[in-house]
Amino acid sequence: MKNIAKNCKKINEIDVDTISNLNIERAVLSTIIFDPVRYEEIAVQLKPEDFYHPFHQHLFVAMEELFKGDQPIDEEFLREKLTQKNQFDEVAFLDIVAYTNPLSNANAYIKEIKAKAQKRKLLDVTTTTKKMVADGNKPGDIAANIMQQIDEISKEIDVEVVQKKIEYMQSKNKKIEKLNQLLQSQFLKLDEEKIILNEIEKLKKEIGLDEAQKWDDNIDDWLDRFDLDPDELENIEVEYLVDNLIVKQEISMIFAPAGTGKSLGAVDIANMSLINEKVERALYFDLDNGDATLAERKIHDLKKQHGKKFRYFRSGTDDVWRVIREISKRDLTNSLIVFDSAKNFMQGKDRDKNKDVSQLTEIFKRLRDKGATVIFLHHSRKPPADQNKFDQIYSGSSAWEEDTSNSFLLINNPHKNTFIFVPQKNRIGKIEEQAFQHKDNHTLQKVELQWAKEDELYEKIRDEIIDFIDTSKNKPTFSQILTHLMEMGFSKNKSNEVIQSGKGRYWKVEKVKKNNKSLFFIIEPETAETKFEIIEFEADNTDKSDKSYFRDFSKSDNCGQVRITANKSKNYVSEQNDYSKIDIPVPI
Repeated sequence: MKNIAKNCKKINEIDVDTISNLNIERAVLSTIIFDPVRYEEIAVQLKPEDFYHPFHQHLFVAMEELFKGDQPIDEEFLREKLTQKNQFDEVAFLDIVAYTNPLSNANAYIKEIKAKAQKRKLLDVTTTTKKMVADGNKPGDIAANIMQQIDEISKEIDVEVVQKKIEYMQSKNKKIEKLNQLLQSQFLKLDEEKIILNEIEKLKKEIGLDEAQKWDDNIDDWLDRFDLDPDELENIEVEYLVDNLIVKQEISMIFAPAGTGKSLGAVDIANMSLINEKVERALYFDLDNGDATLAERKIHDLKKQHGKKFRYFRSGTDDVWRVIREISKRDLTNSLIVFDSAKNFMQGKDRDKNKDVSQLTEIFKRLRDKGATVIFLHHSRKPPADQNKFDQIYSGSSAWEEDTSNSFLLINNPHKNTFIFVPQKNRIGKIEEQAFQHKDNHTLQKVELQWAKEDELYEKIRDEIIDFIDTSKNKPTFSQILTHLMEMGFSKNKSNEVIQSGKGRYWKVEKVKKNNKSLFFIIEPETAETKFEIIEFEADNTDKSDKSYFRDFSKSDNCGQVRITANKSKNYVSEQNDYSKIDIPVPI
């Protein structure tokens, strides 16, 4: 303790010249007065308390105030400013203006002023130390306090220098931007343009924009912080919430016309992800549906089933955004977040503008980067009357799809109660077109794709084709079948679609050598590419002798009235499902 007090006494006896140099301070301040343009260059490196003499501190503050007020930094304005504050010192001011030659390079002088200022701050530490010694503090506490103060002084100096330097460069860059704007003026003459270009080049040199820095170890070390880690990438495997459909920890867009079941399908995916333990929690943000709709969909049953694992938010927009902001601060690994529908989260912005849409998708990305799987629902454009429903596109800006990993068009077939997910963009994972049947317990049962697409009109045309082939005296050609269907009032496009998609399923085409015509034949069950064997009927009124019993299978309510298995063939396998009454053939 005595040694500390003894050392403090020695430090306090340091000569003033060791902690200050008034001549250097006067030279720097004089340079600003006689060459005011130099103020910014000097001000980014110094602050008032760096000067030792009190009047020098006041003078530097006055210079800053004049600069910010766009007033001249000269003798008269400085004298007036300091006099108003009762801080003017005639003798000290004359000592400064006596230096009539501005410094060509003030950096060495500035470094000296900063070094002296730092020494004074370190000297202040001794005052605190001395007081702590006198107050009887423990040596360990005194030493810790000394180290803390020294560390703060060091950090303060580093941060201030960087901050001032950036402010200086930003101010110069703003001047460059304004000058570049002037170059666009139609009133600018050639000689005036040259003056502006010269000034731009001068400003660029002042802040180093015209200099190419060397490539060295510093830049390599810095780039290592952002560079791709090959070992980390090599071990990444694509995971799915729904196999070959919804990729985990990515952003997926599902779009469809209004009223086609987007919300229902998304809730089913959330429920199945929880049941199958693909995620630990699901957060559903719904700004689209009312209470009656939620009650009809029995969302309350899912809440009771999953508890806090299934969160459903449908209150006011402000409350929803409060929740979103809060969860974005958390680790969202193994979380599914659904936005229903995206347009309601635009906060008054335009869904047709890339900039506005990107502000929302940036939030989706932030959630994804925190570990979440994000699904957002969106609307498709209203298609023309003659457009195939499978050719629809999403509404609004291209940014909706550009900022997503994968996107899907959702087609609902109410006749079969099926959802068909049609991939529109596949950036991540192996995504496939798939079909599912919605179940009352909010699950999706995978079904055979072509069967899922067959709507009521399809079945009518298919049955008409089967009857026409079966009753024709001679097996018909494509043209004869198409002509017959059009005479029955069916459209040409829809008729052609059914004829082509039914090949290998309901009928086959064989070329007859005699007249080189392609004729259509009904496929018998034992020769079909996709073979169905009727095992049992739960409510069976079907005539089993009817060769076209395919129609009875397809007409059955949501495919749940019959139990069917598929025999193996060259292109198909049977997919078993524990909670289904049917086994649906799915292409390999």
